[in-house]
Amino acid sequence: LDFYAKVGFYAGGFINISLSDKFSLQPELLYSSQGAKLDIDYSQVLIFDQNDPTFLENEEDVNVKQSKLLLPILLQYKIGSDFSLFLGPQITYTLNFETEVDNSGDELVVSRFQDDDKIGIDVSARLGYKVSENMMIELGYFRGLTNQNSVKSSVFQLGLAHKL
Repeated sequence: LDFYAKVGFYAGGFINISLSDKFSLQPELLYSSQGAKLDIDYSQVLIFDQNDPTFLENEEDVNVKQSKLLLPILLQYKIGSDFSLFLGPQITYTLNFETEVDNSGDELVVSRFQDDDKIGIDVSARLGYKVSENMMIELGYFRGLTNQNSVKSSVFQLGLAHKL
């Protein structure tokens, strides 16, 4: 089993509510496109149920694509005048979960998830650098605490926040 991260994007908005000189509460609503690529030889590694109708033997390439709504509720701690640390929980809602399987030239697209897999809870952390009064560069990571589609998310983000 070989795993490769895929580049996606996220976009959305936020409100920053000042609590003190150093602390703020920042709820956000984001759309996120994310995924992964796996090279799997099922004859060597069994990670799926063989009775599952989407199971195929001796697969080569599997592309996983997800689109989600993210609702992070972050506590911002200002470090000096230019840096900020953001920490908090994140609620996720899966809009689409698609698996593309390329098995020796034949491609099969499977879109599946159960209704109880649509909502998840993550923990989110970011470091922000204030480039100007209205612009911040952010490097973040979130990790799923709950399974969604039999997977716990692990996502790195690089973003640009613009204050209107």
